[in-house]
Order: sequence, then structure tokens, then C-alpha cells
Amino acid sequence: MGSAPATWGHLALAVSGREVVAAAPGSSRKGAIEGLFLPAEGAEVGGWANELARIIVESLEAGEPLEAVVPRIEGTPFQAAVWEALREVPPGTVTTYSDLAAGIGRPTATRAVASACAANRLGLIVPCHRVVRSDGSLGGYRWGEQLKRDILEAERACGQQGPQAEAGAVSRRAA
Repeated sequence: MGSAPATWGHLALAVSGREVVAAAPGSSRKGAIEGLFLPAEGAEVGGWANELARIIVESLEAGEPLEAVVPRIEGTPFQAAVWEALREVPPGTVTTYSDLAAGIGRPTATRAVASACAANRLGLIVPCHRVVRSDGSLGGYRWGEQLKRDILEAERACGQQGPQAEAGAVSRRAA
């Protein structure tokens, strides 16, 4: 497990080899570590995880995508489709649960998309914080609505696009 401070709080993560197996934001280091949903085995502690957490925070705070980060996507095929689509939502932008559902070719699966977001154990790596309700309200967030707000504000402060949900921010994929 590793961690790094951020302008909005802290990021904790667990790695196995070069893959991120769990990541959690928190308003404090302790909160982030407590927010990790670790797999039963295979997570490493220390060195590389600390360095990777620092790199991820620096990239996010610079408004850069996390293309070099390799997440271990473990879930149902539907969850994996949602999580992969989430990785395409650019920093500083948001999408809606309904647009995300349509983007993966399942326009009637809005609630299932919300459930997949709630099951995401790779916070920030799979940016479920970038999904809002169709009325523009934040909606839920596994690690707390205030933290979601703080992270979105920090991303927008990087000079990225504004808070409006953008239709089509997610490419269409077969689920």
C-alpha cells in the first residue's frame, strides 16, 4: 500500500506488480487508507506504491489523463464496460449516469451504471467522481459527497473544462 498527499486530501492505493488493485481518495491519509477496499491477496506495501500514488496525484493535479496507469479491472462484464468508459471521461469534465449508460450501448441501464460506479474500488484511477445526476447534482460517492466536490473543483482549477455535463463524453462500446 502507498499514499500521497493532494490538494483535496490524500490518495491511498494498493498495487500488485505494476497493476493498481485498489485506490481510495480521502480527506486525510488515515481516511484514504481506511477507504481502501483491498483484494484478499496480492497487494504490496511500500516503495513502488508510494511512488505511483505520488505520480497519480501529480498527473491528476496537472489535469493529465492517467494513460500510463494500469488498473486491475475485476468485475462483471457490465461493470468492466462502465469502468473502461469512465476512464475516457477527461479530467475537468463530467458526464451523467444516463449519458454513460448510452455511451456503452445500454441506454436503459442508468441505475446499473450507478451501481457499477458504487462498486468501483479504483477511485480516481477509474474516475467515478466525474459522473453526476442528469439534473446536475453530484449524486453519491463511495468516499463522500464533499470529497467528490473537492476533487471536481481541484480538477476544474487545473484549467480544464467547466462543470457542465457533456453529452457524448463517453464513446459507444458494446457491453
